[in-house]
Amino acid sequence: MTKVKSTVKINTQRIRQLDKAAVTALKLTGQALKSEIVNRDVIPRDRGTLEDGLFVDDSQADQGRVSLNYYIGRMDGRKEKSIGVY
Repeated sequence: MTKVKSTVKINTQRIRQLDKAAVTALKLTGQALKSEIVNRDVIPRDRGTLEDGLFVDDSQADQGRVSLNYYIGRMDGRKEKSIGVY
């Protein structure tokens, strides 16, 4: 029987670089989704400009989570509502 010996070297620096690129791509995807919603008039404008309160929350992008949110209510008592998590 033939014996085989192999050595695997993990390039941790390259893995960290790929992880960072994935987080950046996720953040950019959230921004692109927001732009699509605004540009395609998905949000009705007959009741004001709701998209002014539209924002991307990428505070958890390191965990693979980005959400698109908007503020509803009065300016002095803003309430946050989530559209979805991606």
